[in-house]
Amino acid sequence: MSDIGGAPWSTAPQRVKSLVYAESQRCHYGLNNPWEQELGRIENYLRPFTIPPQQYLEATGAHLVSMVGIVKPCRILHETTPFLRLGGRRAWRLAARSHLRATETIPDTVVPLVDFRGWHRGYFHWFLDFLPRVLVAEHHHQRTGGAVRLLVPERLSAWQVESLARLGHPVSSLLPYRPHSGGTNIRCHTLLAAASHRHQHESEAPFDAISPIHLRQLAERLGSAETSRTAADLPRRVFISRRGAGSRRITNEAEVASHLEGYGFATIQLEKLSLSEQIRLFRDATHVIGVHGAGFTNLMHASNCTVLELFASAHGIRPDYFQIANIKNLAYHFHCLPSLNASHDIHLPHQLIDDFLAITPS
Repeated sequence: MSDIGGAPWSTAPQRVKSLVYAESQRCHYGLNNPWEQELGRIENYLRPFTIPPQQYLEATGAHLVSMVGIVKPCRILHETTPFLRLGGRRAWRLAARSHLRATETIPDTVVPLVDFRGWHRGYFHWFLDFLPRVLVAEHHHQRTGGAVRLLVPERLSAWQVESLARLGHPVSSLLPYRPHSGGTNIRCHTLLAAASHRHQHESEAPFDAISPIHLRQLAERLGSAETSRTAADLPRRVFISRRGAGSRRITNEAEVASHLEGYGFATIQLEKLSLSEQIRLFRDATHVIGVHGAGFTNLMHASNCTVLELFASAHGIRPDYFQIANIKNLAYHFHCLPSLNASHDIHLPHQLIDDFLAITPS
């Protein structure tokens, strides 16, 4: 990056073009609910709906002010702020900063994989909200033939590095984002602003509907580097442990793990596995049990799998992994248990496990 003063395009007019990179998608999901649980937000997904064509903005001469896209004089590119519509005083302050001298410039076409709230650090959000923007970059490259740089956090986790490499974007090709203590105002030659594909405004689709096209594309490409494994390599029945998490833990986890061992389950802390190991684990898993959490994102790699997702009542019943299971044609079940504290920990009765396994394939 360099100072904007030397850029020959610094005075070029700002233009915004909307482009479609994925066709509309019709979704019709089903649900196994043997315990007749209240459906919560899942109910919104049991009626057929259409996800509209997925679009992105090509904004020439746009600014990234604290990672929010802005086209002068004061247009906020909400595609850079998924799930949040900036307005009022905050939007005005950001727009005003875009008129100041830029702290940096990127004389390239760029797609940001960074969110000003830090959501890019989360495993679920990275795979479902940020990696689809890589598909935008590739669509733009195929359309124009021009290079596109991925603007990424300065510090990437190991699984983020591996995920980008699997999509054909090694570390050497990435553009690290180094925030300034006084606030960042980056001028981009061209900014590709793509909303999360779960971000459905003014549509019949639920607000955070997942795109089946993107999920399948990402799962296929992320898993394509995997080779066959031997039967003894990894377990096929998986109990996801949240022992190392700060919330939504199972208070009697040791007892539950021991009980599940009798059914052939292995207890796994997913954060101790590499991305490759997690893909392989879920690829051949026949059963997955666990409390709602980011580890269920790996269901995108599963097939022929039966799932039991546990919810804490005060945390709510959420539709994210129900959607992934339906897109992947998995047998999905859920159960909501009382929250025991402010951390939404739960107690899991052995009988619930027995009932679940009694109604699932062996």
